[in-house]
Amino acid sequence: AIKAGDWVLTQGTGGAGLAAIQFAAAAVATVVSTMSSNEKAETLKELGASYIINYRKDSS
Repeated sequence: AIKAGDWVLTQGTGGAGLAAIQFAAAAVATVVSTMSSNEKAETLKELGASYIINYRKDSS
């Protein structure tokens, strides 16, 4: 089970990924989410992602 203080990685912005962000954020976990375009970043933040990685632009 996800609990406060856990780190969770979600990949993509499909239905399962968006639901995972919400579940993890509700459990007060730190959520790291990947996406392919900056247009989706705001949605991920609104749903509770703590960190967002654009895998097409971020190389590190």
